[in-house]
Amino acid sequence: MSLEKGSTALTTFRLEDKLPDDALERFAAKRAIKFDETGPEDCIGWVSGRHLLERRIDEETAMLGGAYHLNMRITRRVIPPALLKALVKESEIEYRRTKSTDFVPVSVKKDLTKSVLEKHLKMLPPRLSGIPVAVDRAANLLHVASASARQLDTVLTLFMETFEMEPIKIDFEDIASRVWDTDEPPSRVDFMENPPEESFIPGRDFLTWLWFRSSTGDNKFKTSEGESFEAVVGGPLLLAMVDVGDGPGQGAGELTLKKGVPESSAEAKAALSVGKKLKKSQLVIKSNNANWDGQFNADLFNFTGLKLPATEKGGDEHSIFDERINSMRFLVTAMETMASAFLNSLKSPDWEKELVEIRKWASQ
Repeated sequence: MSLEKGSTALTTFRLEDKLPDDALERFAAKRAIKFDETGPEDCIGWVSGRHLLERRIDEETAMLGGAYHLNMRITRRVIPPALLKALVKESEIEYRRTKSTDFVPVSVKKDLTKSVLEKHLKMLPPRLSGIPVAVDRAANLLHVASASARQLDTVLTLFMETFEMEPIKIDFEDIASRVWDTDEPPSRVDFMENPPEESFIPGRDFLTWLWFRSSTGDNKFKTSEGESFEAVVGGPLLLAMVDVGDGPGQGAGELTLKKGVPESSAEAKAALSVGKKLKKSQLVIKSNNANWDGQFNADLFNFTGLKLPATEKGGDEHSIFDERINSMRFLVTAMETMASAFLNSLKSPDWEKELVEIRKWASQ
């Protein structure tokens, strides 16, 4: 994944304060260790945005356009399981030969394994992985090129250690708390009469509502700054119940539709009729002949396989990255605008009338 070019995963956090003037020095203070110091445990730290081997962090290496651009690097030395098994077996055979015995005690096996690791681990190159991050300094946004909860937790932990500041994930609950100025989540939306389960995930209600708006042509929105855009929900679709369970038939709790035009299919409407809601879908945002196109996860409120609008040809790497940062900023604004529209609809005097139309659409 890369934030500089091509498609990417994207999860965005907001920062309640600007990063301090010595931000680059703070990133550098938490930089990744030298390669030859890597051990058997995960070694985590910052490196430049240019490549995973560059530990120097300064304006030249960690700023692109007007944004901070770095990688969180993870290194670890690991002996492949098959090789480790063979080396330990070799040590056990040698132990039995020198001790003239056919038995290797458990405590000795542990010592032999430890000895093998100490002897051979340093001979192997570390495993290397990285997660690109960018800080949009103009908008106080932290963009992370990942949709993995585990990776995001690791990035946030390192970021908080670096700045003693906790980024706030932009998701449906966060937007609701700002629109309604309360920590209480919105009430559940029932897209069918007598739903089969009480549990619900607000983000799925939002995405299902957006699917309805997209299908009926009422899918045009305008940001607070007056920028118009259109949202199109398409396949593949993943519809799901919340309480799937662990017993036989648990697969019935989820339905993936890919072939044809799944957003208009009878299978999709049938899934709605038994209480499933939209968990994932392809989501396209269209504005001024530019498209943002990716697979949106309503539970995590992030994207995978996200394609940003094309950048202007002939620009240098700084101007191109500024364009992509601006595109990510607009996408965040668009998602906040649509979520706010849904939340405002819930409290509108016309909501019950709209809900009747949604149920009618779902049953067709």
